[in-house]
Amino acid sequence: NFDDADKENYTALKNKVLEYFKGKQNITVERQKFHTLTQEEGEPFADFLNRLKSQAAKCNFRVLCTAEVPASPAVEADPENNIVAQDARPAQPARYHDITHDMLRDRIVVGLRNAVVRRRLIREKSLTLDQASDIVISAETANMQLKKLADKNTAAVNAISGKKGSQPVKSQPTARVCRYCNTSHARGARLCPAYGKICSYCNKKNHVADVCYKKKREVNACEEQDPDEWSETDSDILEIGMVEAKVHSIDALQWTETIQLNGEAHEVKIDTGAETNVISHVKLAKLLPDADIQTSNVNLKAYGGSDIPVMGKINVKIKTIEEDRAATPAEFIVVKPRVKTLLGLKSCIDLGYIKPRSGVFKTNCLIHNVDFSKKKKST
Repeated sequence: NFDDADKENYTALKNKVLEYFKGKQNITVERQKFHTLTQEEGEPFADFLNRLKSQAAKCNFRVLCTAEVPASPAVEADPENNIVAQDARPAQPARYHDITHDMLRDRIVVGLRNAVVRRRLIREKSLTLDQASDIVISAETANMQLKKLADKNTAAVNAISGKKGSQPVKSQPTARVCRYCNTSHARGARLCPAYGKICSYCNKKNHVADVCYKKKREVNACEEQDPDEWSETDSDILEIGMVEAKVHSIDALQWTETIQLNGEAHEVKIDTGAETNVISHVKLAKLLPDADIQTSNVNLKAYGGSDIPVMGKINVKIKTIEEDRAATPAEFIVVKPRVKTLLGLKSCIDLGYIKPRSGVFKTNCLIHNVDFSKKKKST
């Protein structure tokens, strides 16, 4: 149907033809597609955001603020019928508020693949689309930098002695025993015979009873990872093994303290037998995503002799949270495995957790109701 005026107007004719062949969009279907979009494996965040914006343009995300008001003609006064005179009023179109940015922000939080960054976004109280984009892009850039450093630094690492200046030693290829199936196999989580299996001892997935966490209760410096949380990205952890740190000064008890790293509270494991501080790149990205990671010539090796890749080092300010004292500088070696953050001997002394007295280290804290300052010397 064309009006007489439209028949001579090229633009009007073109729009009519395009509208006819395009057909009407089903808003419900388009919104369903939008709410199921997720970031693909290896997809850059910029590409994911462009897909979201392209689909959101078809969804008509808006809410009604003011309803449409039809036009009304002028009314003459009629005192006999109690009619008051009114001027003619033009029609008022409905007014809407666009919520596209809010929907894009929410979809980013839900559809993002990186769970660590997603938790960071959820912690923001008044998160906007621009803030969410900046946080994700910063984390993505930091991860790319860490990956480049990891490819560059492939030296062997000793997480306890932390000897500097030594040359990297290439270890001979040996058959590694997997800590989930107790056998040797090719690298990769899905290649492990225990992948998907149920333990006959604790009824949890992805390990056998011979190496059951609940059954053995090994004391180590690595954060114990629940086998139920085993994913494709855990192949590196399976091959690296646990970083077993002997506790020299406090027997078998796990001594942990909460300190501040550049103002951020973080729990660390105290080990007076370690000559360096160690932090995993996963915790660093979560705690200090903008940290400047520098190259390092530190060589580390796990307690059992397996190599652990060093990704670099960072220089931070540390202090205790109990005392009002000035922060002290400290160097942390950034490693690839997901180990518990380790606080070495020098930093323990700097923070006052131990005090050297006549060649014997004396602790200044209570752990599990045991006063180590009064502990008898071992013979």
